[in-house]
Order: sequence, then structure tokens, then C-alpha cells
Amino acid sequence: MGVSSKSMKKKTKKRLRLWGLILLLCLVAGFVLWRFAGALHKSRAPTHWHALVTKIDIREAPPVISKLLPDSQSLSHLLDIIAKQMSGLWQGSPYSLDEQAKLASLYPPAVRPPLKKGAVAVIIDDMGLSQQGSQRALRLPEAVTLSYLPYAPNLAAQTQAARQAGHDLLLHMPMEPLASQKTRSDALMVADDAASLKAKLEKAFSSFQGYEGINNHMGSRFTLDQDGMAIVARTLKEHGLFFVDSRTHGKSLGAALAAMHGVKAASRDVFIDDVLEASAIRSELKRAEKIAAARGSVILIGHPHLLTLDMLEQWFPTFPAKGLYLVPVKELVQ
Repeated sequence: MGVSSKSMKKKTKKRLRLWGLILLLCLVAGFVLWRFAGALHKSRAPTHWHALVTKIDIREAPPVISKLLPDSQSLSHLLDIIAKQMSGLWQGSPYSLDEQAKLASLYPPAVRPPLKKGAVAVIIDDMGLSQQGSQRALRLPEAVTLSYLPYAPNLAAQTQAARQAGHDLLLHMPMEPLASQKTRSDALMVADDAASLKAKLEKAFSSFQGYEGINNHMGSRFTLDQDGMAIVARTLKEHGLFFVDSRTHGKSLGAALAAMHGVKAASRDVFIDDVLEASAIRSELKRAEKIAAARGSVILIGHPHLLTLDMLEQWFPTFPAKGLYLVPVKELVQ
């Protein structure tokens, strides 16, 4: 009888653990569906599951769930995996399953064409506002690409001087950020309809001549929006322009959606001067060297700060000894 009683107790404990696990999974699934329904209700158009799940704030989970889970990061990772697996099942998606698979294979960054190992592309963006920094940037090697803001003053004269100095140009297109930064009215916004987005793009495209592509200025919110970025990609294709995703957000869809719509694209690998200190910039340049050596190419973005320009002028002469060579960014898009 004693053995039988112990056996029954063990079975009861196992059943209780099993039902506890089932209850936990049901609570998590209920919370996800509840938050997903809210995100869907707020969205302006059908979008992919991954973008909607990123709107779920794990901190809003009921205490019973948050206490049972090891940490919110694990749940966030789980939701990310679930979202990617479910993306092709959402009937409102404007993309087929094959297109969804292509998007996943490209996301992020976009695949680069094969080159001799050690290719380094440097973009200096935010060009045009600081006259001292922008003028100084023209003295960098010709292979450095310069990206001008469409609202900078005297753009025609500034960009003509840059072309005469041998530099390729980009348009630095303002887009909506996630942070509560002051955003210009001509920036691309998630709430804009298709006609407004097209009008803002066309206005920016007419701001100066001689550029071959664009990269985003800010845009940590807008580049997560599949519908808005699809409109940008289609407009770029109409104009024969390529897209360099500044990747102001790690989950940006910019380069992947551009490639899906037949637009040549690439993604930034290293921000040179997020921290404007010599030691921090030196560390980022070292990281770029490692990426170029391991993968064959690297794209860096910096700004026309005098310290950044000083550091680059010291860095470029070291390339031959390190097996590196400078290329315009257009050589790393496809």
C-alpha cells in the first residue's frame, strides 16, 4: 500500500506540473493575442506579423505571467520567433509566401556583390548644414560618398562643388524616428497616406541634382513600417535610384523591402561617430576593419564633425598596409 500511495503521489505531481505548464502557455497566448488585437486595431493598413508584435510592450503583461517567466527579454525573443514563423499566415498581408520568404532571406542586411576582400565604403551624411564641416568633407578622398539633406541652404552650389571635387552624392531623406525628437513636416511619417509620401519624396528629389541614391536621416520608426517603406521602394525604382539603409533601428526593413521591389540596396554596418570622442571613433574604425577582413566589405556612416574628419584623414593612409581599399558606396549595392 505504501508503494502504491507513493506512485499515486508522483503521478499526481506530474499531472499538476503538466496542467500548470498548459495554464502558463494559455496565459501567454492570451496576452499575446490581446496585445496583437490592439496593435492591429491601431494600425492604418494590413501589415506583417513581425511589425505588429514589435508593438507589444512586455511590461504590460499581467504579474502572474511576468513572475512565471524568467525575464521579459526571453519572452520578447520568443514572440519574435513566433512572429516570423506566422508572418506568411496573415491573410491581410500584401505579400505572397514566396515574397515573405525572400524578405526573410534578405533581412537585414542586403546581400552584397562579390569584390576583392577589404572594400570599405564611407558615407558622410547630414551634409549641407554645417558649412565648415561640409566644406572640409570635400577634401576627403573622392571615393567617399557625401549625402546631403534636402533642406540644407544653397544646395545647388554646395552639391555642384562636391561633384567637382569628384564625390558621388546621395540624398539624405528625413524619416520619422521612434524617439520624441522634433521632426520636420517634410519627413516621411508612418501616419502619411500614399499620396503624401509620394509628394514628400518628389519634393526632396527636386532639391538638387547629381545624386544616384538615397539613405535615411533618422527613420528608426518609419523604416519598421512595411507599407510606408514599400511606397518608398516603388518610388525609388521609378526614379532609378538605389537605397542605403542607415539602419537607425536594428530591425529596419529598408534594404530588404527595397531589394524585394527590384531596387539596388545595401545596409550600414558601422556608425563612426555615435559617440563623438576620439577613443570611441577609433574603436568603431577598428571594428570596421575586422568586418571588412572577415566578410570582404563594410559600409560606414559618419557626419561632418571636425573630429570625425580628422580621424578619417588619419585612417585612410593606413589602408594599403591593412589590405583595405576605399570604394564609393554604389559599388556595394545590388
